[in-house]
Amino acid sequence: MKKLIISSLFIFFAASTVLKADTNIAKYDGGSEKISSSVLQQFGYTFYRASDVNWTINSSYQKATFILNGKTTYAIYNLSNKFLVATQLANVSDLPTQAQETLKKDYADYDTANILKVISRPADYEMEDDTNAFWLDLSKGNEHVIAIVFPKSDLRVVKIESIN
Repeated sequence: MKKLIISSLFIFFAASTVLKADTNIAKYDGGSEKISSSVLQQFGYTFYRASDVNWTINSSYQKATFILNGKTTYAIYNLSNKFLVATQLANVSDLPTQAQETLKKDYADYDTANILKVISRPADYEMEDDTNAFWLDLSKGNEHVIAIVFPKSDLRVVKIESIN
């Protein structure tokens, strides 16, 4: 019991130190706003190896942008302090081979705005688990395509919309 209490205190103080060293005040509509202490604690516990942490907050969510294992990473929390998703920037070369081939064949004339790899979802996530899947943001002229690539699978279009 004594070891459990000491271990818990050590983890708490280590997480607090990391947060104080690497967390900035959030940018909010030209001003500044503090991120919820609950979110900071969750973030410190989950992403204890994060560096260069910057926070932004808007009317929908709180977002941390940071470096994890050498990659730009994002963690998003809603305004009720619930963790929603963590993603990392990815490249076309990170996609499964089959998806790369489909992208070259069917979407060669599209611009790839973003490719994000989902690295974490909350345990109580109620949709299809997309952990380790890639979300692609493609565009051509007025057409905007959102697609997903699950591990070891091909590209699947989720949404096509016209931009006016």
